[in-house]
Amino acid sequence: MAAAKGLTFSKLGDWSTMTASRWHDAMYFEGAYFMKLWADTLVYTKEKAAKYCGGAAKCTNVEVGSGTGDVILGMAGDFRYSVGLDINSEFLRYSRARVAKDLDKRVKFIEGSATELTDIIMREVPTVRSGSVVVTCVNNTIGIFPDAIKPATYQQMQELAGPDGIVIVGFWNGNKFGDALQHFYARNPQLCGTMDGADIDWEGHTLTTAGGYRTHWSTPEEARTVLLRYGFDVVDVTEVGVGVLCTCKGRASGKVPPPQLAQPQRRGRGSSRDWTAVAAAATASSNNGSVNGDSRASSPDRRAIETAVAALYEDTYQQQFYREVWGGGRNQHIGLYDAAALGGLPAAARAVEACELATLRLVEKARPAHGARIAEFGSGFGGTARYLAANFDATVVCVDISRHANEVNRQQTREAGLQSKVLVGAERSFFETGEPDASFAMVVSQDTLCHAEDYAGRALEEGARILQPGGVMAFTNIVVDPQARPEELTRVLARLKMSCMDSPDSLIAAAEVAGLELVEFEDTTPSLVQHFSTILEVLDERCDALVATTSEAYVADTVGGLEAWRDAGINGALRWGYFVFRKRSN
Repeated sequence: MAAAKGLTFSKLGDWSTMTASRWHDAMYFEGAYFMKLWADTLVYTKEKAAKYCGGAAKCTNVEVGSGTGDVILGMAGDFRYSVGLDINSEFLRYSRARVAKDLDKRVKFIEGSATELTDIIMREVPTVRSGSVVVTCVNNTIGIFPDAIKPATYQQMQELAGPDGIVIVGFWNGNKFGDALQHFYARNPQLCGTMDGADIDWEGHTLTTAGGYRTHWSTPEEARTVLLRYGFDVVDVTEVGVGVLCTCKGRASGKVPPPQLAQPQRRGRGSSRDWTAVAAAATASSNNGSVNGDSRASSPDRRAIETAVAALYEDTYQQQFYREVWGGGRNQHIGLYDAAALGGLPAAARAVEACELATLRLVEKARPAHGARIAEFGSGFGGTARYLAANFDATVVCVDISRHANEVNRQQTREAGLQSKVLVGAERSFFETGEPDASFAMVVSQDTLCHAEDYAGRALEEGARILQPGGVMAFTNIVVDPQARPEELTRVLARLKMSCMDSPDSLIAAAEVAGLELVEFEDTTPSLVQHFSTILEVLDERCDALVATTSEAYVADTVGGLEAWRDAGINGALRWGYFVFRKRSN
């Protein structure tokens, strides 16, 4: 069939002039640009149903955004029952009219919102739970959903699939974006508008036509990142021609995705946290620096913590791990994952670049002045210190308790010719730096204060002491969700030999007590999930080499620990973000 002629969208999302038959005729014919992806999607879906759910014949297939019905009807004969959900009544009428008579009792098309998916399906198809459920949302359908409803839609898809089902999400492949511009969009102005005057973001794989139509194509890595961000357990990502098909495990009812980027959430509530109010509510009473009032397990004193942290990073196996796997021997902190910047990179390079992006974001938030005097708590191998020295002419005083880390820092700093700007002294902790009062314009740190256990407040007090009035303390830190259950954290704490960790609430309150006013807290938990997922990829690639320099038992234990941290991030028990404070002028 030939594509329809002379039809364009007048604005983004305006489907009023696009009939279902015209869309079908433009998309589904022999030689059409997306025709092979349609066929591959059918094969992929049935294969995953067989692998994870015992076969399509035992499952109900529910498609979210079923459109013209071509995908679900293409598999209706294979599944026990098939349901299409869409909000467009005209497209639903078209789909219903195309159901074959022999499938009339096994196929149903329903009008409704994806944000109410579970209730609608349970009401309209009461027998849906009599077998496994395969929930699909393919052909980049999720890409046209408004951002405001995506979290609820993703959660509903996971909930409907349940613990025994799967969710399959299909994106258009960012690696084929240029090809699509030439061979689909330029040749089909009747669908999306003419390319004349179009805004093309090559790096971001995004097209916006002059008429307002907008489309984004996702690389396989970006697709994985998006799904992890919304709390999915991603078990497969496959690049299929012009598409990226992803399979995720379903979830039991009540499981809520982890917090979204820059929008911290309390688990199970869905309302944003007023972090300024948390700081304002802090009181001067404290217990060894802990002001959150929770009943923690008995934690060691500060000297014991210092000894344990030093031993952890002096361990030769740990040194091999950070050198060979974590951050290219330059970083020991978590990376910030930007799909546009990291797409296509192999896992090891992706981890290194993500660590560098995390440093850049921290510096952007801290805003150091040229020539500033800066202290870094937990300076590690000195990557952040050298960046500040090289790009801001800053003098950076490094504070780290690990002899090995300080030695590596000195060596890499000498190689960079920055030894006059990056000052690495003897081993010392962030509890007692020995630096003069009010001697620094800024204190920075990356993923270090979590080691303070019950005494993060003391480290914040030390930062406030050495800061000049009006100075900035900016850091990233790993924290726990206030509602995390102890059993969710047992393996997490064991990995770094800790007894407890702060929540965002307790850390912000401790800073208030120390005389530090909150400027910003940005929750970037999705990057924590992505970082541990990426490190596991690197470890899998370099497993034999690491075993050769450590031991099989060490590697096995490390894998288990990394998986625990990743899973805790996915489940919302563990969080990661940027904290920025300013010392009060008085």
